[in-house]
Amino acid sequence: MIRNVLLAIVLAVQLGVLFVVDPPWEDDAPATEGLADQRLSPLPLAEIGRIAIADPTGKALELVRQEGTWIVVQAFGYPAKEGEAQALVDELEALPRAVLRSDKKVMHDTFAVDEAHATRLRLSDATGRILATLLVGKRDLQGVQGTFIRLEGDDRTWALPSASFPARLRTDARTWYDPVMMDISAADQARMTDLRDACFRIEIESNAEDPARPGELVARRLVYERRDGGGAERSWSVVEPEEKSDLVLDDLLLKSLISQIVSVRALELVAATARPEFGFDDPDAIRLLVTARFREGGVETIRTIEVGAPIGDASATPTIGRGAMRYARTSHPGDAAGQGFVFAVSANFTGIFDQPPERFQRREVEKPPGDGR
Repeated sequence: MIRNVLLAIVLAVQLGVLFVVDPPWEDDAPATEGLADQRLSPLPLAEIGRIAIADPTGKALELVRQEGTWIVVQAFGYPAKEGEAQALVDELEALPRAVLRSDKKVMHDTFAVDEAHATRLRLSDATGRILATLLVGKRDLQGVQGTFIRLEGDDRTWALPSASFPARLRTDARTWYDPVMMDISAADQARMTDLRDACFRIEIESNAEDPARPGELVARRLVYERRDGGGAERSWSVVEPEEKSDLVLDDLLLKSLISQIVSVRALELVAATARPEFGFDDPDAIRLLVTARFREGGVETIRTIEVGAPIGDASATPTIGRGAMRYARTSHPGDAAGQGFVFAVSANFTGIFDQPPERFQRREVEKPPGDGR
């Protein structure tokens, strides 16, 4: 009796060991490659000509490379900030260094690389042939301190060694282009200073409402020209109207006017080309035309700003909630790819250009009384 009980116990132990060592529910297939040994193949980054980004809310943005310049499709084809799209492409050089974190589909939700939570990044060549589609998830706060990603159609989740990657997947078109609509970057303060010093003539033509006669426009033309001289001796004169030619205008005050010209910003892009309703075609109705002339190294250049009709009904108004706005456009000697686009400016933009010449007059500083010492 006791012997039978001992035999039963031994048999049970042997069966338990057998289940652990060789479970009956597993087949005889060879073990898969270890997670640490698997790697993603590099992408042909030089072939990328289209980048499409779609976030989990449904917002989408597309960048297309045309003749070496990346343009923003949702911004009517306006050029993207220099280097921004390429920086996104360069991040993908890290793909072969990505670490495999899971090969289980059940983990997709945890890493936010599932269809419902991931940001989708589709990379195509210039013909539209898809090179890869990545589903980009949450930050990896452990391991490589990077970002979880997954290739579409593949259950494996990887940790890309780049914490900045998600921040580059923006779907707001306004974050992809420089809002300064002249041939200068908003960040290039040194160039801004150079242009302020190089400007020597400003012509302002406007049709402003007459305060004495509401509803009636009064045409006005002002021309300012810089006098020779440097430093504190530099000043400006009034060329038109001629009856104010005796005024001496302050160089620093005029530079505030020049700053408005060279740093004019778009609240939002409106169209790639002008249409009649924008109010640029009728010189008697255009709100403002500013022509600034610059001289650098013996070469003269011209930059202009046109401000047209008010942006009216809701169907035509950019949805940015910035109050009253007008259509505007610029011309400059820079890259032709950014020329001719129509954008929105605040209706108050014209205010400084409506100021009379006296507003910029040089004020002589009175010396305090004393013995002159």
